[in-house]
Amino acid sequence: MVRDVQTTPASPAPQARASDVPGTGPTCPKCGKEMQRRANRRTNEQFWGCASYPSCRGTRQLAESAL
Repeated sequence: MVRDVQTTPASPAPQARASDVPGTGPTCPKCGKEMQRRANRRTNEQFWGCASYPSCRGTRQLAESAL
């Protein structure tokens, strides 16, 4: 059983999106810090959220072309 796991090739590493790379997101309208791409838990809709959440709750709508 252990050999089966060891001989299985590793899955490729996930590729980073442009929004995951520091310095590529928009700035927060409330505090001016960089924003991160996030998803609504209920609807799974994507949006920009402040990186300093929960102390800052600034959000922005994600541009349609960025999806």
